[in-house]
Amino acid sequence: MIEALIPEKYMVEWSGWPLTDNRFGEEFDRDARIRMVMGGRRLIPYLLKNRKYLKGDLLEIGPFFTPLLYSPELREVLPPSASITFLENDSDALQWLQHQGRCRLLNLDMNAASFARDLQQQLAGEVFDNIIISQVLNYVDYKNLLTELFVLVRPGGHLFINNVCDYGLPVLFSGKRPSDNESVIAASLAAGFSIKEQRVIPKYFRKEPADRLILILQRP
Repeated sequence: MIEALIPEKYMVEWSGWPLTDNRFGEEFDRDARIRMVMGGRRLIPYLLKNRKYLKGDLLEIGPFFTPLLYSPELREVLPPSASITFLENDSDALQWLQHQGRCRLLNLDMNAASFARDLQQQLAGEVFDNIIISQVLNYVDYKNLLTELFVLVRPGGHLFINNVCDYGLPVLFSGKRPSDNESVIAASLAAGFSIKEQRVIPKYFRKEPADRLILILQRP
């Protein structure tokens, strides 16, 4: 079975989101969750390739129950001095993350009108060496988010993006999500980032509506 490919800590029965009480149907059933886990992990090889930069202050946005910074591969290479922050607003995921390792949690709603202000209040001018955002852009105003993230990345720091447009839980999609990969690239450049690496990965799962975009961006 495909589940055998997933490390134990990435199994798909999640606290507060039981498979037996799944209100999203086949879009969030066992198979869909497995696709979610495996899709998120497509970014890991690019993180490992850039592991010499994965130090200092690290932020992962919207990790839910599948944080890449807590993957076995990343745990092996992250220096003990690395400081990990997760931005997440699901209460069950926040509680779970807190018990997985030493981290700071930012409980913020990225779709709230006050998001930018709340974020700046909590961080008080703090910036990050690296930011990871995987499979989140469909649920937010991606242009505004990329603009906010540019400010949060230290000059010379990196933003790692993993995204498949229009893929996930449609009922939760933002009306301001990207329409295609070119839109994500254009918005990243408009925000001020330079592109260090760009990869388009052909559709792997039948239900993926588009090719996957991997971007490694850098703040000049």
